[in-house]
Amino acid sequence: AGDQECFAGRTDGVTVEYRFRLVDGRWRWMRSDAKVVARDADGRAQRLLGTMTDVTPLREALEQAEYREAEMRELIANTPVAMAVFDLRGKFEIVNDAFCAYTGFDRETLLDPGLDAPPVAAEVLADREALGRLMSGEILSHVERRSYVAPDGTERFGLLTTGILRDSRGGPPRFVGQIVDVTEQERLIRM
Repeated sequence: AGDQECFAGRTDGVTVEYRFRLVDGRWRWMRSDAKVVARDADGRAQRLLGTMTDVTPLREALEQAEYREAEMRELIANTPVAMAVFDLRGKFEIVNDAFCAYTGFDRETLLDPGLDAPPVAAEVLADREALGRLMSGEILSHVERRSYVAPDGTERFGLLTTGILRDSRGGPPRFVGQIVDVTEQERLIRM
């Protein structure tokens, strides 16, 4: 269909990716880029210029990155410690059940893209000194004791550890926050 659109002049060119099996059983991915470079007086395609590129290494790298992202999501989801991943604006990308229980928010609320930076993410982003040290690589993680008032008015205490996740593909960094709930220990100390 893309070829026909290109031949008819409705698109500038066509790009197609496909895979094929080599004689030895290995699979290779190829990308074909083609463009009509000459047409007759009626506009019919006369000459086509194209290239074929082996994109197998790129496809393998993307598959590996997707696998690692899925693995990280599963690791965070299954850990009993409150964990979340958020971007430089404080928007949560991943939250686990323990994080939802600690904050008192459900997953849908925390992952809502319209939500302003909620507590925890906002606190991390507000600590400019620690944030700068994390971003520069001066420190690998930042730990501090935090108090937090949940939506139901309950005061909670936690040891918040924040680290930075750098994107190997050059995307913006993200933060991973981990909270160990020390509310009961804090209550005992106060008594």
